[in-house]
Amino acid sequence: MKKLIISLLLFAAAGTFVLWYLFHDRDKAEILKNLNSFCEMVNKVPGEAPAVSALKTARADRIFAGKIKIVSVSPDRNMTMTAGEFAIQTAMLRKYCERLYLHYTLDALDINGDDAHGHCTFTLTGKAAGKDEFTEVRLVEAVWQKINGKWLITSLNIAPVMQK
Repeated sequence: MKKLIISLLLFAAAGTFVLWYLFHDRDKAEILKNLNSFCEMVNKVPGEAPAVSALKTARADRIFAGKIKIVSVSPDRNMTMTAGEFAIQTAMLRKYCERLYLHYTLDALDINGDDAHGHCTFTLTGKAAGKDEFTEVRLVEAVWQKINGKWLITSLNIAPVMQK
């Protein structure tokens, strides 16, 4: 009887895995992983060693395409930068702040072949050296492109601060 129960449990587990594998949205999962990597690149804990910052920002080419278009109303920016330049900007922000935490909520995602468009709400909280704590909430329209089998961010359209 125990062998039958164990066999049924193993069969149910295998069936669950097969169904998950067949119906799991791999593209969405990879885009979510990309967003998580982006947040991890920005996040900083108090007392974090400079070497950790360098390692985190060195991952930018795994998150962003070769060129990223960034449009922002506040501050007013319309520019294109490389993943390396974005990494430098992130490193400067991390150096200026004692603590940073970036979190997102994916509000909508449309995947069409090798292109994806998403609407996210990003919340950045932190504390700059010698300053008060801050929180900014912004809506961001992100565009991804599947390049060499990887989903990479190609564009960020950043709305004005919704909440401070």
